[in-house]
Amino acid sequence: MSWRKLNCPENHYPIGEGVCIDEVLYYIAGQAKTVKIACFDVRNENFSFFKTDSSIMKLLVPSSPTKLINYKGKLIRRD
Repeated sequence: MSWRKLNCPENHYPIGEGVCIDEVLYYIAGQAKTVKIACFDVRNENFSFFKTDSSIMKLLVPSSPTKLINYKGKLIRRD
């Protein structure tokens, strides 16, 4: 068995733990000057990102204790 590299449309790195809901992995993704919520669909191996405005970005800073949670099949954020 070996690992293979997947292409992602945006260069980023994971921050903290992610959560998997219906075969989609959600995690906070850091970039050069921004933070987003990334999604990785395990079935078709595609990356996507939630559009975030400045108020949401402030809540996702790496130094905050924000955590993503699966609540009844829905993605929620806990501070």
